[in-house]
Amino acid sequence: MSEKGSTPAGANRLSTNDLRLQIISQLTKVDGVYDIWRIFLEPTILQAIIKELAEPWQGKGITKIVGVESRGFLFATAVAAELEAGFVAVRKPGGVYPGATFSTTTQPDYSGKPKELLLQKHTLTSSDKVLVVDDWVETGSQAVGVHDLIQQAGAQFAGLSVIVSNLPDEVKATLKPVVAIVLELELNPGH
Repeated sequence: MSEKGSTPAGANRLSTNDLRLQIISQLTKVDGVYDIWRIFLEPTILQAIIKELAEPWQGKGITKIVGVESRGFLFATAVAAELEAGFVAVRKPGGVYPGATFSTTTQPDYSGKPKELLLQKHTLTSSDKVLVVDDWVETGSQAVGVHDLIQQAGAQFAGLSVIVSNLPDEVKATLKPVVAIVLELELNPGH
């Protein structure tokens, strides 16, 4: 085992295709849902995911990264660090989130239920260019809700970067550009 820092930067980096194949092989269904938590276990895969989510946005003037509670926080903060941008949390009611907020209610999500989303008013300004980062988008209802919150704040929506996407075309058009490492249909070829 080599000492930390002894391997040249990027030497262990997975190619985009190798990363896609690793994600596809790791995402298996448990109790009827994909267990995305297993891709967090391997540091090389986790690091490659962060780089892949961030890379298309390098040099695009992104000032803030928004993540939706809860798993979105994990990837959005890492991408924010990678892009040297600030992180902004979008919360659901019930958590500690002091101060004035913008609010929106989404269309029903994958569970069939609408969700209320909150954004602290002081976190975005009209000079911000905002990227939304999440692990998985199914219907896109939360991403569209976040898009609405960003508009309420007067900031510029830059796009959406996700690990897995199953967005309908009409939602993709609303949120473009959308960058996904894997499309959900790749997880179940032929089904």
